[in-house]
Amino acid sequence: MKTETRIKERITFNEAKKNVASMNLIDGFLFDSTPEHSKKLQEMLKYIISGQKTSAPNADINAIENIIAKVKNRKEVIDEYMRQWDRELSIKREVREEAALNTIRFGHEDGLSDEVIRKRLKTAYKYTDQMINDLFAKIDAEQAMTAK
Repeated sequence: MKTETRIKERITFNEAKKNVASMNLIDGFLFDSTPEHSKKLQEMLKYIISGQKTSAPNADINAIENIIAKVKNRKEVIDEYMRQWDRELSIKREVREEAALNTIRFGHEDGLSDEVIRKRLKTAYKYTDQMINDLFAKIDAEQAMTAK
């Protein structure tokens, strides 16, 4: 699944949570007729939205927690989670590197010395000298390609 799609799904889910909370369904007309069901439903919605459990035991919430725990512990779920985690880390690294490369590009365009640009990269990105050298080498390679 693409990161962009996952971000949209997270935003949609967060908006849905806000909508449910803002509608205040717990106090709404749906729950006025049967107090016992109303209380259980309130507890379930609170758990689904916030993850908070009531102090009194609730068999339905405990059953959901058990199902979630079983799913989380399945090897294929763990593997997929780790793959997604690796993808996200890789994307973050790429974005960070591209931002650092842009710092060099724009620094050159603005007439800054390499020393000033290196200092900015060390301060802003906490890069080592070797990492900064590698970034400058990439920029040099780019410039060589465009010069041809």
